[in-house]
Amino acid sequence: MTAVPPKLVANKIEVEVENMVQMDVLNTAKIDVLNYLRPVLRNFSLDLHGVIMEHDVVRKPYTSQEKYQAMVQKNPLLETLRKELNLGLS
Repeated sequence: MTAVPPKLVANKIEVEVENMVQMDVLNTAKIDVLNYLRPVLRNFSLDLHGVIMEHDVVRKPYTSQEKYQAMVQKNPLLETLRKELNLGLS
């Protein structure tokens, strides 16, 4: 929930969440957050809404081979260097 800062639209705070689990956490904490913010900001019409983010699914490389392939995609000269130095992957 900290990936994107919340947006204030009129009297509505929009918090982007990544999945339904985060939405449930937000809904659980919503009352406590609003009970704190409304008197501090002196805005009793303030409301909090969760919006599920739309994002492309990008798989993060985990194994050393996957990490190496990701680095080679960013910098193809890395493969040349590996071959010149006769290095292998462990």
